[in-house]
Amino acid sequence: MLRVLVVDDEPRQRKILSNLIRDYRGEYEVLEAKNGEEALELCKGRTMDIVFSDIRMPKLDGLSLVERICSQNPHAKIVVISGYSDFSYARRALDLRVHSYILKPIESDRILDCLRQMEEEIRLDRSSKREMEAMAEQLHSLLPYYSDHLMNKWLKGECTRSESEEVASLLQTRGQGCVVLAQFNRPVTDNASVPYTAEDWNEIRGNIRAWINETLNPYGHSVSFYLHRAMDTIASVFFASSEFESCSGSWRCELRRLADSLLREYGIAMTIGIGQAQSDIFSAAETAFATAEVALRCRFYLCEEKIICFDDIRNRYTEEPRGTYSFEAEFKPVIHGLKPLNDADLDEGAERLMGGQYPDPALLLDYVSRNLLQLLHGIRNIVPEEEIGRLAQQIKSRVQPVSCSDLVQLKRQWGELLKEMASAVQAQKDNKNYIVMERCLTYIHQHLGEEISLEELAKKYFFNSSYFSTLFKKYTGKHFTEYVIDLRIESAFRILLGSDKKIYEVAQEVGYRDVKYFNKIFKKHYGLTPEECRVFSGGRE
Repeated sequence: MLRVLVVDDEPRQRKILSNLIRDYRGEYEVLEAKNGEEALELCKGRTMDIVFSDIRMPKLDGLSLVERICSQNPHAKIVVISGYSDFSYARRALDLRVHSYILKPIESDRILDCLRQMEEEIRLDRSSKREMEAMAEQLHSLLPYYSDHLMNKWLKGECTRSESEEVASLLQTRGQGCVVLAQFNRPVTDNASVPYTAEDWNEIRGNIRAWINETLNPYGHSVSFYLHRAMDTIASVFFASSEFESCSGSWRCELRRLADSLLREYGIAMTIGIGQAQSDIFSAAETAFATAEVALRCRFYLCEEKIICFDDIRNRYTEEPRGTYSFEAEFKPVIHGLKPLNDADLDEGAERLMGGQYPDPALLLDYVSRNLLQLLHGIRNIVPEEEIGRLAQQIKSRVQPVSCSDLVQLKRQWGELLKEMASAVQAQKDNKNYIVMERCLTYIHQHLGEEISLEELAKKYFFNSSYFSTLFKKYTGKHFTEYVIDLRIESAFRILLGSDKKIYEVAQEVGYRDVKYFNKIFKKHYGLTPEECRVFSGGRE
C-alpha cells in the first residue's frame, strides 16, 4: 500500500485529484492538505510515498514545500501541478528533482500514466532496498568467516600488508603471549548421554570457542577461531596481561578445568597444545603457531595428558625417527610362524624406533608403514597376489593418523597387521600341507600290505618326524599308528565279508604277517575273532 498526499489551495481541484487517485487504487491512503504548512503537519510521523502539490499557495508555496519534504524524505516521488507554464518554476522543480511537472487543467490519463510510472519506480526501489538489506545481512553473517580466514592466513604467514593491518585491528592489541591450540573430538561412544544432531554439534562448537575465550580473557586478551585445515581444532591467540610463563599459571589450570568439564558434561575429549611464549606475538605469529602445533602433535605419545606445553617437550621432539630397528630381523620369524608375537616385542620395537625422542607422528607412521610393506614384499612368492594386494591396502589405510591417533593404537595396528601377514603365510602352508597329507594317505591306502612307518613317510615327503607326527594328528584326528591299525582292521573286515580268502591271506593283504597278532587286534577292535565275524555275518555277503 502506498500513501499519497495531495496539496492544493483550491478545494475543487484538490478533491478532483484525490478522488481520481482513490478510484484508481482504492487501497491507497490518500491525504489532503490546503497549503504547505498543513501538508508539513501531515508529514510529521508519516512517510509519504507520492506527493502531488500545487505551486502557488498561501503560507508556504509548493516549491518550498517540495524542498522541505525532499530534505526529510529523499525517496518520495514528487509531482508538481501548476496553472503556470513559467520556465523558472519548471527549472526550480527540476533542480529539486521532482518526478513530473504537470500543467492544469488536470487530465486524468496524464495523472494515471504518471501514477503507473511512479508505482513501478517505487516497486523497483523497494525491491532494490530489500536486496541491499539482504546482502548487508549476509555480509554481516559472513564477517566472522572472513575474520577466521584472515587469522588462518596470518598464522601461516600468508597475509598481504593490507590484510595484516586488518588482522591487527581484529586483535586489538600487541605484546607478549602465545598460541593455544585446542583439539577435540565429536563423541561417538556412550560418553554423551544423547547423540548430537548436526545443529546441536554446530552450537556446541560455537560454545567451545566462546568458553575458551571466557577462560583466557581474565588473564589477558584472547582471539579464538577454527583452523580451516582441521575443523576440530580451535586456535587462540592469547595476549597475557602481565609477565607469564606459557606452561604455568592459573590460566593453564582453568584450561584443564574446561577440558574436564567438556568430558564430564558432553563426552568431548579435548587436548590442548600451548606454544612457546613470544615477547611480541604479532611479529612472531608463525613461530608461536608452529610450536603450539608441535605440542599438540605430541599428544600421540602423551595421550593421557590434557595439556601439553612446547617447553616441556622441546628437548625430546624431533622430526625423523632417530632410533635403529630391523623390522626384518625381528618380525620375519613371526610372519613365517617360527616365533610368537607378543606385546613386549611391539613395545621394544616402538621404543627403539623412537630412540628416547618424540618423532613427528606422521613420519613415524610412514616409517612403520614402509617397513611393513617391505615385510609384505618378502612373502610375495608365498602368498597369492590378490591377498598381497589386500594386505598392502590394509597397511596403507590403517597405519595413518586417522586410524592411529596415539602410540597405543599404532602398536595395536602394527601387531594386527603382522598377525594377518602370518595368517596369510600359514594359510598357504596349510594348503600345501593338505596336499602333501592327501598324497600321504593315498600312499598308505595303496601300500597297506607293506611295512609302513612314520619315519619313512616323513622322509619320503621331506618332513621332520616330530613335525610330521603333529601334522598327521592335525589332519586325521588320530596318531599315525592308531590311524594305520584302524585302516588295516576295517579293510580286513570288508575283505572277510566280501571274499572266501583264508584268514592268514586276509592278514597278509592288510599288512600283518603274524596271524595270531592279527586275530588279537581284530578282536580288540570288533569284539569278535575274524572267523567269528565271518560266521556271524553269514559268510560272504
